[in-house]
Amino acid sequence: MKRKVPTEHIIFVGVWTGLCFAVYGGIGIVNIVKAILAKDIGMTTAASIMFGACMIYIILQIISVSMVNTRASTTMGKISLDFAIIAVISSLFPYCFGLKFSASGWVSFGLLCGVAVLMIIYTSIRYFKYWNFVYPVFAVIYIASFILVFSKMNFISVIASVLTLLGMFMLSREKLFLISHILVPTGITLSALATLCLSLSGETVQLL
Repeated sequence: MKRKVPTEHIIFVGVWTGLCFAVYGGIGIVNIVKAILAKDIGMTTAASIMFGACMIYIILQIISVSMVNTRASTTMGKISLDFAIIAVISSLFPYCFGLKFSASGWVSFGLLCGVAVLMIIYTSIRYFKYWNFVYPVFAVIYIASFILVFSKMNFISVIASVLTLLGMFMLSREKLFLISHILVPTGITLSALATLCLSLSGETVQLL
């Protein structure tokens, strides 16, 4: 029988995710507007994809968390997990082709898109079944992609990636419901902040 999540945990996660939604929304819009004004096509594309995926995921997590003790929890959980994968993957896009074009960045982009498709297909069918086996595959490819673009990252983006990976690993564990559902949106929000910090440093490549 599925263990019920305490109401106070649901409320706390809902409030925290809501705060992440507000903060991420503000930072994400600034990232996109700044890239548009700089006529930086690469960063505009990366920031827009990241913004859309992450905002949808955060909204779905709020809905999913509110329904965690109901019969609809599995269905909403699958949808939320699919978008969590897309959000985590897209958080590296600014380093793949947003800040600077490079062969390593495009290789990283290809790996991320490939593993995202495979993970979404798997989780849509199996959800968290055999997650302890599937997750390491996802983590290895994510870390390989991370290493390929590491030279473009700052300290905040490294911390963000670590938090999101830890959060994704814990998502399948009911006893870690509170911490896992805090780590993922926090990591994603920090990714947006890291992107803003890097773009403010003037390291983006202007294409026009």
